[in-house]
Parts: sequence; structure tokens; C-alpha cells
Amino acid sequence: MKRHAHWYHHLYLALFILSTSAIIVLASFSGEVSSNQSSTLLNILIQVIDFLGINLTTIQLDELHIFVRKAIGHFALFLINGVFTYLSAYYWLYFSHKTKLFYVFGFGLLLAGLSEFIQIYAPDRGPTFADAFIDFSGFSFGVIITVLILIVIRNRSIAAQKHN
Repeated sequence: MKRHAHWYHHLYLALFILSTSAIIVLASFSGEVSSNQSSTLLNILIQVIDFLGINLTTIQLDELHIFVRKAIGHFALFLINGVFTYLSAYYWLYFSHKTKLFYVFGFGLLLAGLSEFIQIYAPDRGPTFADAFIDFSGFSFGVIITVLILIVIRNRSIAAQKHN
């Protein structure tokens, strides 16, 4: 049975390709460029914190910078990619659900490893297993949240059909 592709199926696929490309491109940036990117975001957060009247010590600022790099630069970007990878697989792959999940998680593991491998060739950067773990954790969290949301939507749809 062939399903009809809606406009949002194409959007999910485009966002999957865009987020995957962004991960690969960002992994190739030098340490200096990567640090400048996270510093820009950190400066925005510091302005918000200052506006709220919160004073941070130098140690707290350093920890915040590490958090920004790891939580946003690794976890959040891979979380977004996990969401759109799963949605693309859900609507575009014609396999069983278990097979789709196998391919999706395999892709996430491959992408996490590839993004760290690319850093071997980026000046002032290097791969770490910790970063690959953070990457894959973000990806997995995105997939799991998406699966759970789709289950809830499907169950509500089934309940509404039974009610009518």
C-alpha cells in the first residue's frame, strides 16, 4: 500500500537533510571558530543573566560556557536531528517499525561517530568519546520523545474514531 506524501513529510525530510548537513559542517570548523560560536551564544545568555540581576563568578561562567558547548552544541543539535531523522524514516521508509528504529538509531550512532571523526582534521579540535556519547544521547532522546508523541497522537485518533 502506497501512502500519499503530504507537504509536511517533505518538510521533515528537508529538515533532516538540513540538520544532518549542519552537524557535519559545524564539526569541520576549527576550534577557534567553534569557540567563537559558543562564545556568542554565551554572551547573549550572560546579558540575560545580568538583566535578571544574577551575578556569576568566573568559575560559574566557565561552567556555563562548557554547558553551552555541550548541551546546545552537541545534545540539542543532535536532539533536533533525531526528531527529523525519525519523522523522515516514519513517513518515507516502508519497513516494519522495528526495522525503521534499527536504521534510525544506526544512523544516529554513525552520525555521532562521523562528527567526532571529522574533528581529527579540524584545526585545534579533536574527537572525544564523551562528545560522541552526548551526541548520541541527544539523538536518542529526540527519537524517543518523537515516538512517544506519535503514539499518543495515534491513540487519541483511535479513541476519537471509536467515540464517533
